[in-house]
Amino acid sequence: MSNNAARYNKLQFPKLKKSDAHRLAERAKREALERTFEMAWRIANPSSGSIPITQYEFHPDRKWRFDFAYPIRRIAIEIEGGVWSGGAHTRGKGFSEDCEKYLEALLLGWRVVRLVPDQITLPVIERLIVYVKGV
Repeated sequence: MSNNAARYNKLQFPKLKKSDAHRLAERAKREALERTFEMAWRIANPSSGSIPITQYEFHPDRKWRFDFAYPIRRIAIEIEGGVWSGGAHTRGKGFSEDCEKYLEALLLGWRVVRLVPDQITLPVIERLIVYVKGV
């Protein structure tokens, strides 16, 4: 066994609860979807250089954030992960909290586009870009 392997075997990694591991895995998936969306947006809109602001806090009192936003146009894009895996946002409490967030956004004049992973494609994003530019 090499010295590196021996040192690795001696390391003590924190034990994660199953729920913590699941939450970390879901977060990693969500972040990967958001990176994919951002890359596709850049590919579909290379000349503009204009990409939406990420993790934009839109509410004056709550710490709610949009995944992507064009604040001047009040257009937000939310990437909805965990649709088929029973993620937090598709179950009772998470779904209800999302509805509260989207209602508040509407009352503040925002248009919220919700995308599921299957919609993060160049044709869909190209259509979104046309929409955003037209508003």
